[in-house]
Amino acid sequence: MVRWYLGVRLGLMLFVLLSATLSTGAQSISLSNAHAKVDIAVDSNGVLTEIHSVWSVLFLQWIPQVQYQGPKVIIPNSQQPLTYTWSIVPLNRTDAVQLIGKESGGTGSSVAIRNITLDHNSIEISHMLQPGDSVRAIQKHRANVKADNSSRLLTSIDDWYTYLPPQVDYVYSPAMKVVAGDVVPHWAFKSPVVLFQTTFTAASIVPELNSFTKQSILSAPMFLDLANDGVSPSAFSYGVGNIALTFHSLYSRTPSVALVWNSSVAMNYTVLLWADQEPLRAYQNISQWLWQTYAKREK
Repeated sequence: MVRWYLGVRLGLMLFVLLSATLSTGAQSISLSNAHAKVDIAVDSNGVLTEIHSVWSVLFLQWIPQVQYQGPKVIIPNSQQPLTYTWSIVPLNRTDAVQLIGKESGGTGSSVAIRNITLDHNSIEISHMLQPGDSVRAIQKHRANVKADNSSRLLTSIDDWYTYLPPQVDYVYSPAMKVVAGDVVPHWAFKSPVVLFQTTFTAASIVPELNSFTKQSILSAPMFLDLANDGVSPSAFSYGVGNIALTFHSLYSRTPSVALVWNSSVAMNYTVLLWADQEPLRAYQNISQWLWQTYAKREK
């Protein structure tokens, strides 16, 4: 069994090479290697569809794991997120692509720039949202404070991913949630991961900790979020926005407090996918990945 597994794995490494294909008419692209695949499509209306899949050696097929929902950009006094019209920008690389989204719902001209890079079983995301106006430092203000003509108020930005397997057998989050508005604040990023596992596959989202600075935390606090109520499809996200302590160690979104959106907001994170896992044991892989990525030897 072990020899068969290794033989198939080596075969995949040799014959399933990094590949990217672009269909100019359909505005679609697919990035893949021997471990992960990202299928991206933009329809005639500029609506983005993005599916992240993992390769299973046991089943010899791609298994879809998460679907990207697009940036959920909320502005004060609105429950509906801004909408964007997307286009694909090939980078002449087999492992990366850039997506450009122009605001199509709202009163502004914000632009979303989304860079995707494939590396082994990790999908690295660098997502920057530009307000489209003059650039100054982001400062905290209450939503009822009037901004000047070159600024907009912003409540929060999230990148949400729907978990595609029909059930979730195991969930890890570094902090508790009680109600839908609760989030996992950056103060709880001791193990900065939201992980879903079902049977033999798993998916997780991890912030890029090396991108944090004191200024970025103060101006646009980061948080993780998840939804897993057993009724609606499970999902996880990474985002920025103002949050507040509501009870003991519970933190919630604060829609009444906004950011003045005068400069770019960056969200850097990684989506990791696994297949052929032991049931309820995927946390071991993500723990190992965190140590390999962020641990530093003490002098």
